[in-house]
Amino acid sequence: MSFSSIYYSVVLSSKGYTALARFAYQTCAAAHDRFGRVDYRRYAGFRVGGVVLLPTGASAGFAEWENFLQEAAFRETRRNAHEGRILDFALPRAVPRALLLPLAAFTLLPFVALGMSVRLDVECVTASDDEPNPHAHAWLAQRVLERDGFGLKARSWNTLFRRSGAMAGGTCAPWLRPG
Repeated sequence: MSFSSIYYSVVLSSKGYTALARFAYQTCAAAHDRFGRVDYRRYAGFRVGGVVLLPTGASAGFAEWENFLQEAAFRETRRNAHEGRILDFALPRAVPRALLLPLAAFTLLPFVALGMSVRLDVECVTASDDEPNPHAHAWLAQRVLERDGFGLKARSWNTLFRRSGAMAGGTCAPWLRPG
């Protein structure tokens, strides 16, 4: 029997969540945002690795995690801002640990090809059946990454995450579609 899981949402500051808190969660780190302190360091032992995926034309400097974090986490200023998209998905247990991050990155390439910048992290916790539970956490930008930082929001991307869009209909990798 196979099992797959996919979850997608928006980082909404109006709900008390920020990109900085999301990045802390994904990277198993601690952070302090305007809503308080979050600390996910206790999960560091499960973390497989992470990477920043950049679209063509983006400055290579943003591939450095610190630069990307600084630009992405502090770009939004509105109190009710949408600070990015969340995409979490399960990975096959049969995939060797060393290939989990490349597989997850490959899965997100259609979004990067459309111009989205992505912070991807993979972890492998122990599931309730004592087997590995590899899964990926991704933060997808809602703004176009230009040479000097994030520019305007690409509102056309919103359709990709509606029920009739990519997640249900075709832009993303076929194995990422809800079943």
